[in-house]
Amino acid sequence: MEKKLYTIGKVAKLMGMQSQLLRHYCDIGLITPEYVDPQTGYRYFSFEQLPDIDRTRFLLRCGLRLKEIKQVLQEDNLPLLVELLGKEREQRQLELQRAQDGIDLIDWYINYFTFNKQPASAAPYQIRRIEERFLLAARCPEDYQPTGLYQLFSRIKNAPRYRNLKLTRQVTVVLDYEALLEKRFKRLYVGAFLIGDPGFRAPEILRIPAGEYYCFRANIHDEDWNPSQLRIPLADKVKPVLTLASEYEATFSTYNNNPHELQILFGDPILEPRKESPAFKGGDR
Repeated sequence: MEKKLYTIGKVAKLMGMQSQLLRHYCDIGLITPEYVDPQTGYRYFSFEQLPDIDRTRFLLRCGLRLKEIKQVLQEDNLPLLVELLGKEREQRQLELQRAQDGIDLIDWYINYFTFNKQPASAAPYQIRRIEERFLLAARCPEDYQPTGLYQLFSRIKNAPRYRNLKLTRQVTVVLDYEALLEKRFKRLYVGAFLIGDPGFRAPEILRIPAGEYYCFRANIHDEDWNPSQLRIPLADKVKPVLTLASEYEATFSTYNNNPHELQILFGDPILEPRKESPAFKGGDR
């Protein structure tokens, strides 16, 4: 019984594709027509070839390139196909992670710009459990000038070793708690939090420990701000281990009176095998 053959136009219609695309598959040797009319050059396909065409289109949707598909089919090489699909999956996974990182960064930025509009708690502070974080920071010299802090940190974050780290854009400083109670801003470090673990340790990467932080919302640079709200009963019994101040932008026109969130960790000094004081000695050397 003679096979029923279909024209390119008919096959394209059956497969839901353009005739030009099917011609291209033939031209590059990916698909071989069942019959080519020697007089007209018209190409014809059998019904049995339709699954082959469908397989090719499916592999294209999986991300494989035409030359890869051609190699796999010509060699009838199933292990190679599995290998190529595995590599494509890894690439898609990386792209998915990049997309999720971008979404997380956007969510963080939305919170950053709406912080001052969030309803304030009636209590003077909130206690929040905050997991371990990492702060890329520059140590502030004794004679530093506040106006030079941005330049001080810029030299660190733009150094070749740290240039590709994922950073938030929020300025965070480590403060001297006792000086802050006197409304003096003795900055020990200035930096920005990393997004996740950087995967390595360095003197400029401070490990900020997990713990129960006392969190205060305050315009600490406002002349009317009263630091007495920081004198909680616990502070008389337990020494503050760490005082952080993270800045939020309330306007694009000035940085002078931006709101801050103060995060204070109380407790005994943290002792670890590395003998590292995460807030005051930096990371592993």
